[in-house]
Parts: sequence; C-alpha cells; structure tokens
Amino acid sequence: MRKKQKTKLNSIAVIIFLGFIWITFNQTGLIKLLFLYEEKNNLLNEISMLEKEEYFIRNNINQLTNNLDYIEFLAYSKYQMVHDDERIYPHQKIFRIKDQKMITNP
Repeated sequence: MRKKQKTKLNSIAVIIFLGFIWITFNQTGLIKLLFLYEEKNNLLNEISMLEKEEYFIRNNINQLTNNLDYIEFLAYSKYQMVHDDERIYPHQKIFRIKDQKMITNP
C-alpha cells in the first residue's frame, strides 16, 4: 500500500516538474516573457530618446525660422562671421558671402 502511495507521489512530482520545465522553457514560456518585457523596456527608452531628439530638432527649426537673434548668434559663434562695422583681428578668419542674386544675374 505504501509503495503505491509513494509511486503515486513520485509520478505527481515528476509531472509537476515536467510541467514547470515546459512552462518555463517552451516557446511562449516565462523566459520568453522576460525577454519580451526587457525588449519592451528598451524600445520604450528608445522612443523616449527619439521624442526628446525630435523636440530639440523642432525647437531648433523654430528658432532658425523665427528668431533673428539666434541666427546671428550662430553666425557669429559657429561660423565666425562678423558685421561690416566690426574690427577684425589677425587671427580671425573672414568669410565673405556673396548674394545669390548677384551670382545668377551678373
């Protein structure tokens, strides 16, 4: 009688163990779920970074189209352009920009 009960418990334990292995490692199991959860978090972080980058680019476009002070700041700092009445030091580079109308209509 005890041997039958022990065999029954062993078979139930084996079935539970196999079920646990199957639930954990099958194609739609827990490991796949954890992998998909991590991938979802990575994609959400990437979306957040892209949204911030898009905001920065839209803000920059808005500044370039509407803000003359910003354009002047960029021309002065990034491209080292100067006004006609400013004094130019020997170490400064001078960029002369020709008007497009003058180039096409001589």
